[in-house]
Amino acid sequence: MTCPSIELFDVTETAIQLRFKLCQTYSEYVLYWKEYGNDWARADSTRFKADALRAKDGYVHVEANPCLPGVTYEVRMVGVDTDGNMSEPGRTMTVDTVTPGCGPSESTGCGCVVS
Repeated sequence: MTCPSIELFDVTETAIQLRFKLCQTYSEYVLYWKEYGNDWARADSTRFKADALRAKDGYVHVEANPCLPGVTYEVRMVGVDTDGNMSEPGRTMTVDTVTPGCGPSESTGCGCVVS
Protein backbone atom coordinates (compact mmCIF):
# COMPACT_ATOMS: atom_id res chain seq x y z
CA MET A 1 0.00 0.00 0.00
CA THR A 2 1.23 3.47 -0.78
CA CYS A 3 0.09 6.68 0.81
CA PRO A 4 -1.24 9.73 -1.02
CA SER A 5 1.33 12.34 -1.90
CA ILE A 6 1.11 15.48 0.21
CA GLU A 7 1.61 18.94 -1.26
CA LEU A 8 2.43 22.17 0.56
CA PHE A 9 -0.54 24.56 0.60
CA ASP A 10 0.62 27.26 3.03
CA VAL A 11 3.05 27.79 5.88
CA THR A 12 2.84 30.22 8.81
CA GLU A 13 4.93 30.83 11.93
CA THR A 14 3.19 28.01 13.82
CA ALA A 15 1.55 25.73 11.24
CA ILE A 16 2.25 23.82 8.03
CA GLN A 17 -0.83 23.46 5.84
CA LEU A 18 -0.84 20.55 3.40
CA ARG A 19 -3.23 19.11 0.87
CA PHE A 20 -3.76 15.71 -0.75
CA LYS A 21 -6.36 13.72 -2.65
CA LEU A 22 -8.39 11.10 -0.78
CA CYS A 23 -7.88 7.46 -1.71
CA GLN A 24 -10.66 4.87 -1.27
CA THR A 25 -8.10 2.39 0.08
CA TYR A 26 -7.82 4.23 3.42
CA SER A 27 -10.36 4.95 6.14
CA GLU A 28 -7.91 7.11 8.10
CA TYR A 29 -4.76 9.13 7.55
CA VAL A 30 -2.00 9.98 10.02
CA LEU A 31 0.09 13.12 9.48
CA TYR A 32 3.50 13.12 11.21
CA TRP A 33 5.80 16.11 11.69
CA LYS A 34 9.07 16.60 13.52
CA GLU A 35 11.95 19.00 13.71
CA TYR A 36 14.55 18.24 11.05
CA GLY A 37 17.13 15.75 12.30
CA ASN A 38 14.99 14.32 15.12
CA ASP A 39 13.92 10.69 15.10
CA TRP A 40 10.46 9.83 13.70
CA ALA A 41 9.73 7.98 16.96
CA ARG A 42 9.51 11.43 18.63
CA ALA A 43 7.33 12.99 15.93
CA ASP A 44 4.04 14.75 16.62
CA SER A 45 1.03 13.32 14.81
CA THR A 46 -2.62 13.93 14.04
CA ARG A 47 -5.07 11.24 12.91
CA PHE A 48 -7.87 12.12 10.48
CA LYS A 49 -10.94 9.97 9.69
CA ALA A 50 -11.45 9.94 5.93
CA ASP A 51 -15.21 10.37 6.19
CA ALA A 52 -14.77 13.53 8.30
CA LEU A 53 -12.49 15.22 5.75
CA ARG A 54 -14.02 17.62 3.24
CA ALA A 55 -12.45 18.12 -0.17
CA LYS A 56 -12.00 21.60 -1.65
CA ASP A 57 -11.08 21.81 -5.32
CA GLY A 58 -10.51 18.05 -5.29
CA TYR A 59 -8.04 18.25 -2.39
CA VAL A 60 -8.31 17.67 1.35
CA HIS A 61 -6.51 20.22 3.51
CA VAL A 62 -4.80 19.21 6.77
CA GLU A 63 -2.47 21.01 9.15
CA ALA A 64 0.64 20.17 11.16
CA ASN A 65 0.15 22.29 14.26
CA PRO A 66 1.68 23.43 16.60
CA CYS A 67 5.05 24.27 15.11
CA LEU A 68 7.71 26.73 16.24
CA PRO A 69 8.56 29.83 14.17
CA GLY A 70 11.69 29.70 12.01
CA VAL A 71 12.24 25.96 12.45
CA THR A 72 12.86 23.35 9.75
CA TYR A 73 10.38 20.47 9.89
CA GLU A 74 9.93 17.18 8.10
CA VAL A 75 6.37 16.02 7.40
CA ARG A 76 4.96 12.79 6.01
CA MET A 77 1.69 10.89 5.93
CA VAL A 78 0.53 7.29 6.17
CA GLY A 79 -2.82 5.78 5.24
CA VAL A 80 -4.68 3.33 7.48
CA ASP A 81 -7.13 0.79 6.03
CA THR A 82 -10.29 -0.51 7.75
CA ASP A 83 -8.31 -3.42 9.27
CA GLY A 84 -5.84 -1.01 10.91
CA ASN A 85 -2.98 -1.78 8.52
CA MET A 86 -0.73 1.22 7.93
CA SER A 87 0.75 2.05 4.55
CA GLU A 88 4.38 2.82 4.02
CA PRO A 89 5.00 6.52 4.70
CA GLY A 90 4.63 8.81 1.71
CA ARG A 91 7.53 10.96 0.63
CA THR A 92 8.99 13.19 3.33
CA MET A 93 8.65 16.92 2.73
CA THR A 94 11.05 19.38 4.40
CA VAL A 95 9.53 22.77 5.23
CA ASP A 96 10.73 25.86 7.12
CA THR A 97 8.09 27.63 9.19
CA VAL A 98 7.88 31.40 8.81
CA THR A 99 10.42 33.47 10.70
CA PRO A 100 8.84 36.59 12.17
CA GLY A 101 10.04 39.84 10.65
CA CYS A 102 12.39 38.47 7.99
CA GLY A 103 10.36 39.78 5.04
CA PRO A 104 10.43 43.20 3.35
CA SER A 105 8.40 44.69 6.20
CA GLU A 106 8.42 43.83 9.89
CA SER A 107 4.90 42.36 9.62
CA THR A 108 5.92 39.91 6.93
CA GLY A 109 7.76 36.69 7.56
CA CYS A 110 9.29 34.17 5.24
CA GLY A 111 9.16 30.41 4.84
CA CYS A 112 10.53 28.04 2.26
CA VAL A 113 10.14 24.47 1.08
CA VAL A 114 13.42 22.62 0.85
CA SER A 115 12.11 19.41 -0.66
